[in-house]
Amino acid sequence: MRRNSKISIFVGDDGIEFLVLLWLIWRPERNRGTPFMTALIMLIDQIVSLYFWTLLAYVAINWLVVFKIVNPWQPFVRMAIHFLGRVHEPPMRLVRRYLPDLGGIDLSPIVLLLGVQFLRNLLVGFLQNGS
Repeated sequence: MRRNSKISIFVGDDGIEFLVLLWLIWRPERNRGTPFMTALIMLIDQIVSLYFWTLLAYVAINWLVVFKIVNPWQPFVRMAIHFLGRVHEPPMRLVRRYLPDLGGIDLSPIVLLLGVQFLRNLLVGFLQNGS
């Protein structure tokens, strides 16, 4: 499978490249409390928050489709499911690899939501300790 070289710099199979990039930008021994770092952490926090809410929307729209409340063949619903699926399925697939098979119960969105909240709390901690 061929990967896009522009995207693979920032997002790898396990997301390690993103964490290395974040560490290179924000090193604890320098730049502590600078306005640039505060703005960068706040921007990343907003992106993580947007990811959190779109993940909730993806889970909700999938439930609505499963319970036949929403017609999945409607163009807007199909477009929303397709877009949100392309954004959220790769991390959920990664989480599913490590979770046990529970039959029809998928716990990957819950684990991903907890991970996103942990990342937000970590960013807020960096912001509070850096200022």
